[in-house]
Amino acid sequence: MIAIGDEIWVYQPTYPVQKLGGEPSLKLRLPKSSGVKTGDLDPDHPHNVNHLVVTFLGIEEIFLVTCDDGDVLGFQTYEIQQAIERRREPDCPETIYGSDVRHFFLENVGKSAWGLAVHTEARKIAVSSNTHCVMVFEFGLARKDEQTAYTLSGQLDNIPCVTFCNTGEDPDGRFLACGDIMGIVYIWDLHLRKILLEKDRVGFCATNFKGHGQKCGCSISYRRTYPHSGQSSHFIR
Repeated sequence: MIAIGDEIWVYQPTYPVQKLGGEPSLKLRLPKSSGVKTGDLDPDHPHNVNHLVVTFLGIEEIFLVTCDDGDVLGFQTYEIQQAIERRREPDCPETIYGSDVRHFFLENVGKSAWGLAVHTEARKIAVSSNTHCVMVFEFGLARKDEQTAYTLSGQLDNIPCVTFCNTGEDPDGRFLACGDIMGIVYIWDLHLRKILLEKDRVGFCATNFKGHGQKCGCSISYRRTYPHSGQSSHFIR
């Protein structure tokens, strides 16, 4: 699955050599949520795709897409597979564009959406964006259309990346990590809806790296929180 502007092109390997053809098996024109929205990267093409993932939500394999206008879409991969197989039947009236593929999820998170994380067992989807916030969607165990949503605010900058722990150490999807563009990492407790840890810059400073240990010249403000005391401190590096 490849993002081409505001479309998804789906390629399927041929049997038995597992070789990709020169043309896609299916193209998806992504639906839009209601309302007039703009993009942060390209105002002329606000629905362009920023990120896509294929993963499992419960026992179902899904395909998720985030867009520059803040739209987030979800499809079931078996519906995409069925659409491809229908087009292989003789006299199929369908075109290469999969208008017959239904999405199960379409939400808008306010501004350009980037990070995507899914907790498979707990059936949660987290989406980060240029709102400096993360939206979390929790799905019912029986039906995907039974969902709740809430917003995690308190980060200081745009958030390109979020992640759950899917190793079995956190079966309830209680903890969520996210990183902003200044290198600050936040660990959230979703049960308490609060930040447990705010870790200052975890990457290297370009000035320090190039200067082999010279004093950093960055004029960036950082904040460190202390969860147990509720206090915080600010400093300039």
